[in-house]
Amino acid sequence: SLPAPRAMAQFKDVLLKIENNDPSLTRVSLVSNAGFSLKSNEYASSLAKALSKNTHVTEVFLENNSITDVGARSIAQALKHNTTLKSIDLAKNKIGSAGLTCLAEALKENRTLTSIGLLNQSQKFGEQALSSIIDMFEYNTTLLHINWRLDSRQSFKINACLTRNNEILRRQREGLSIDDIDPAKRREGPASTASQEPTTPTTTRSQFSQSLEDPPQSPSVAPLTSHSSLSTSNDEPEKKEIQEEDLPDSTIKEEVEGQDEKERLQEETAQEEENGANEEEDKRRNEEEEAEDKRRTEEDEETNREQREEERRQEEKDRKFKEEVEEEDRVAQKLEDEIKKMEDDNKLELLSLLSDEEQEKRKEAAAKRKEEYDRIKQEADRRREEWQRQRDEETRQKEEERERKREELQRKRREEEEERRRVHLEREEQRKQKETEDRKKKEAERLKIEEDRQKRESERRQKEEEEREKKEVERRKRDEEKLQKEQERREQEEIKRKRTEEERLKNQAQQAQEQQLAQQRRLEAMEKAKQERDSKKKEEEEDVKKRLEVPDPGEAARMNSKANPFKAAEEERKRKEEEKKRLMMARLAERK
Repeated sequence: SLPAPRAMAQFKDVLLKIENNDPSLTRVSLVSNAGFSLKSNEYASSLAKALSKNTHVTEVFLENNSITDVGARSIAQALKHNTTLKSIDLAKNKIGSAGLTCLAEALKENRTLTSIGLLNQSQKFGEQALSSIIDMFEYNTTLLHINWRLDSRQSFKINACLTRNNEILRRQREGLSIDDIDPAKRREGPASTASQEPTTPTTTRSQFSQSLEDPPQSPSVAPLTSHSSLSTSNDEPEKKEIQEEDLPDSTIKEEVEGQDEKERLQEETAQEEENGANEEEDKRRNEEEEAEDKRRTEEDEETNREQREEERRQEEKDRKFKEEVEEEDRVAQKLEDEIKKMEDDNKLELLSLLSDEEQEKRKEAAAKRKEEYDRIKQEADRRREEWQRQRDEETRQKEEERERKREELQRKRREEEEERRRVHLEREEQRKQKETEDRKKKEAERLKIEEDRQKRESERRQKEEEEREKKEVERRKRDEEKLQKEQERREQEEIKRKRTEEERLKNQAQQAQEQQLAQQRRLEAMEKAKQERDSKKKEEEEDVKKRLEVPDPGEAARMNSKANPFKAAEEERKRKEEEKKRLMMARLAERK
C-alpha cells in the first residue's frame, strides 16, 4: 500500500474525476488505501456523493478501508440514486448488521447493481439483517451475486433468491415469460394475474391440476337432475354408478398430486444440491482468497523485513563513517591545538636565547603542521561532502528502487487480481452455462413428460367420455322407460280415481233420493195425522155446537182458543216443519 500522503493524494485525484463525471474513468480501485482508512467515514460520504451523480463508473473496489456502518449508510444512499454501477466490493471492512440493513433498503430501489462483495467483515451479520436481505429480493431482480460467507440457515433462502434472479435474466435473454417467478406479479395478487391471458401455450402444473379438479360437465347430465324426483327404488343404484364414475377422476387427481409432490421433492433435492455446490464453490473461492491474502501479507512482511535490514545496514555504514569523520576531526583538532601551543611557545620564547636557525626551524615545523592541519581539514570536509552526496544518491536510488518494487508489486497484484477475477468470471460463466444447459435439459424432459401425460390424459378422458356417453344413453333409455311406466301408472290411478268419484257421487245421489223419499213419506204421514186431527177437531166442535148455543164469532174464536190451548203451538211446529222441508229440498237441488 502507498504511504498515507500519496494514498490521500491518489484518492483526491480519483474523487475529482468522479465528481467531474470523467468518461475515461469506469473502474475505481481504492484497495487498502491508507489515506482512505484514516478518515473512512468522511471519505466514504464524499465518494458516495460523487457516485450519486456519476454516469460512467461501473466498478468500485473499496476493499480493506476500515469502512463502518456510517460509511455503509452513505454508500447505500449513493446506490439509491446511481444508475450505472454494476459491481461494488466492500470486503475486509467493519460493516455490521446496521450497515447491511441500509444496503438492503437501498438495493430495493437499485436496478443496475449485479454484484456486491461483503467478505471477511470484522463482525457477523445478525439474523434480522439477513431477513432484510431476503425482503429486499421481493423488489430486486437484478442482483446476481453476493460474495460473502454466512453461517445461517437463511443462506439457503438467499441462494434461492439469487438463483431466481439468474433464472429471470436467462429467460429475459431468451425472450421467455417470467410471470411465474416475478415477485412484482406475485405482489399484484391473484386478481390481476387471473385477468391476464397466459403468454405461453404450454399448460402449467397448476392449470393441469385445476383442470383435473374441475372436469368439464357434459350437457347430457342435465336430464338426470330434472327427473331425480321421479325415481323411487332405483335412486341408490344410480348414486352408486355416479360415484363409480367419479372415482377415476379422484384417483387420477391423487396420482397427479403424487407425481407433483415427487417432482417438487426432486426439485428441492436438486436445489439443495445446487446450493451445496454453490456453498462449496464459495468456500473454495474464499479459501483461495484467504490464501492469496496470506501470500500477499507474507510478501509485504518480506518486503518490510528486507527494507528494515537495508535500513539497518545503512545505519551501520553511516555510524562507521561518522566515527571515521569524528576520528579525523579529533586528529585535526589535536594538530590545531599543537599548532596553537607551538605558536604560544614561539611567542614566549621570542626573546629567548635561541639561535636564529632554531627559531627558523620551529617556524618551519609550525608552518608544516598548519599545512597538515589544513590538508586534513580539507580532506575531512571533502570526505564529509562525498559521504553526504553518496548518502543522498543512495537514498534516492533506494527510494526509486523501493518505489519501483512497490509499483511492480502493485502491478503484479493488479494482474493477479485481474487474472483471479477473469478466472472467477470464466468459472462463473461456465457454471452458469452448465446450469443453463442442465436447466434446459430438465425443462425439455419436464415438457416431454408433461406432453406424454397430457396425451395419456386426453386419451383417458376421451375413453371416459365415450363410456360416459354410452352409460348416459343407457340411463336415458332407463329413464324414458321408467317415465313411461310412471305415466301409465298415473293414468291408471287417474281412471281409478274417476271411477271411485263417480261411484261416490252415485251413492250420494241414491242416498239423497232415499232421504227425499223418506222425507216425503214422513210428510205424508204427518199430513195424514193432521187430517185425522182436523177431522177429530171438527167432530168435537160439531159436538160442542150441538150441545152449546152458538156465541158471537169473535167470542167463539176466543173460546176456541181457550178451549184448545195447543193450537198456537201446533201452528208454530207446522211452520218450522215447512221451513225445514224447504231447506232440505234446496240442499238436494244443490247436490244434483
